[in-house]
Amino acid sequence: MGLGWLLLKKNNNVVLHSGGTGCFRSFLGIDKEKKVASVVLANYRLGRNNDEHIGMSLLESLQKSKDI
Repeated sequence: MGLGWLLLKKNNNVVLHSGGTGCFRSFLGIDKEKKVASVVLANYRLGRNNDEHIGMSLLESLQKSKDI
């Protein structure tokens, strides 16, 4: 359905989704063009959007490693 999924403005090949309930948080980021993805699963209350920051940092690192 695509409900709650986001596309990056600077790169439409990157699809993101994050969310959580209670103390549980999750993030999934996929770069369809470079065929890399990052997943963050936490059972600890992270700060606001910290799961997204961690996941995007991992995804950007993977994207750079695919450029080499």
